[in-house]
Amino acid sequence: MPVALIALVVLSGSAGGSVLLPGTAVHLPPYRVVVTGAVPVHAAVGCAGSTGGPMRWDRTLGTVSAIDFAKAAVCVKSFVGGSSTNFAHWSNSLQLSFPLVVHSNGNHSIALQWTVSLSSMSHIATGNCPPANINYRIGVGNSSSGSCESGADLGFYLWATVEDPNGSGGFVGNISDAGNDNFSYWVNDTSCSNAGTLACSNSTYGYQYLLCYGTNEVGSISSGLSGSHTITMWTNGSGMLKSHQFKLVVGFTVYAGAYSTMTNLLRMWKAAATAAVDMRTFGNGATLNSITVS
Repeated sequence: MPVALIALVVLSGSAGGSVLLPGTAVHLPPYRVVVTGAVPVHAAVGCAGSTGGPMRWDRTLGTVSAIDFAKAAVCVKSFVGGSSTNFAHWSNSLQLSFPLVVHSNGNHSIALQWTVSLSSMSHIATGNCPPANINYRIGVGNSSSGSCESGADLGFYLWATVEDPNGSGGFVGNISDAGNDNFSYWVNDTSCSNAGTLACSNSTYGYQYLLCYGTNEVGSISSGLSGSHTITMWTNGSGMLKSHQFKLVVGFTVYAGAYSTMTNLLRMWKAAATAAVDMRTFGNGATLNSITVS
């Protein structure tokens, strides 16, 4: 997972070296944060573009925010036999590191309670694919084809784990995560081949993939990335030593991508695909409401 922003978080009102402590029940925002960098990941090919900005951490509210947008439109200079590949992607990632100590040797539990509010949209081109520029005089062993394809992908991923920088041999930390991936595409394909006799076929098909998943959590984000979700994550450590300083590490990724392609057609396919995830405006964001150490 790409990490674009790293922050060191300590309790409100504490000195710079303070840590999350067990036995104090619930820790609440505001949090102190030291930001060491922020760089989103984006790419664009052909007549495509993506926009957004670095993922932000609000230390007062304990809120992570981001906006990702991608659009890919077909464009060619020559229609007959023209091909066009257009792809755009924007991804934001963030990582937070919470210093953590325990007052007794053994097993300990860290519960993180989140409210995640998002808005999302995606659109892909379906239909109106122009005829393919097929060569019907191909020789034996040859083929000729043309196609249209459009797709969009967007998602969110949140994870947490406990780490021991001291390298305790008996320490084991688990991973809790929650995420959603929404991918859809549409294809029209015409192909001919000559294996002694010319044979041609045309097929149209599409697919929508919706995956909602989570480990060691409840309330994972439902299929379709829009709305408000309450997520509780349990990130535990066994064999923890009170003489060590541990780290509670939390990471986020939000992404949007779109593509539209045409290959060897008689005229231009007027098509575009878009995808967007809003975790910043209109009250959207991922807020860490509380951390409970026990």
